Order: sequence, then C-alpha cells, then structure tokens
Amino acid sequence: MFEGRLRNLKNITRFSHRHLIEPETVAEHTIDMQLIALEMYNILSPKGAMDIPMLKDILFKILVHDLDESVMCDIPRDIKYYSDEFHRIINKVGIDLMKESGISDDLISEMNSAKEGFLGSYCSSLGRLSVLP
Repeated sequence: MFEGRLRNLKNITRFSHRHLIEPETVAEHTIDMQLIALEMYNILSPKGAMDIPMLKDILFKILVHDLDESVMCDIPRDIKYYSDEFHRIINKVGIDLMKESGISDDLISEMNSAKEGFLGSYCSSLGRLSVLP
C-alpha cells in the first residue's frame, strides 16, 4: 500500500507558489530534494556536521513528507496556508483520506514528524532549494 501510494506521486503535478519553468511531479520534487540532501552530505560530512544515520533519517523524511499528496494531490501553498484554521482542516482531511486508503498510523506519524523540528526545517529548506534552476 505504502509503495503504491509513493508510486502514485509520479502522476501528481506539483503546485507551488513559485512559477516553475517546467511542470514537475511530486515524485520529481522528492527525488530532487534527496539529491540535494546527498550533495549536502558530501559537503557537511567531512566537517563532522552530518553522519550516515542522520542522512538516512533525512532521506526517509523527504520520502514521506508529501505522502498526504498521494491521496489529495498537491494544494498550492498560498491556499494551503491561507489561515491556521484552513491549514488544520486540510491536514485533517489528508490524514482521514490516508487512513481510509490503508496508510498506517505509523507512516502518517512519520509524515507529520518529517515537517517538524530541526530536520523538518532542514528538509523544508531542501524543498525550497529544489525549485531553483
């Protein structure tokens, strides 16, 4: 079920508040983020600022961070964050749809934690970098 949902991300066009030169799927966005994470590892690991366990955690967080989009598509950022209340409603709908489609509570929890804390902010920054040419 999880793998099928991730495969579905290749069919979902990503919408961003940024104008993209070329259309991009959510799967392409995810891979781009992971490639940037690997490049950052190559820069930071010699300085002792990142190790393999941290890289694995980052790569997994990137993989699951948009899992909700596999059941409700990508929502343009300006709409998604229109207000705190609207954002909470969208998150609840995404969680409900994921549960209905058989995605486990553990994976839903992993998706939510992928957007929190230091590593969540780091992954979010990688997402913003991925839209640059």
